[in-house]
Amino acid sequence: MKRVRAISIVVVIGLLVGQASGALTVSFEPSSQTVGLGSSVDVAIRMSGLGNLMAPSLGTFDLDIAYDPAIVSFSSAT
Repeated sequence: MKRVRAISIVVVIGLLVGQASGALTVSFEPSSQTVGLGSSVDVAIRMSGLGNLMAPSLGTFDLDIAYDPAIVSFSSAT
């Protein structure tokens, strides 16, 4: 029982340390705050907190974005 408790404590501490060191910030920056009906808008996705050719850096990633298709429709990504 003591061994299970010790392993649990080590896992929790590892999770807390891992979360504290991750300072990656993802933000959305629309080109305009007001958009007319039927108009298009560009939204930049900015990532900060990464190293320049050093750790922490980003190689590949998946980004899931949820939106209401009755209000907004997706056109393209570059």
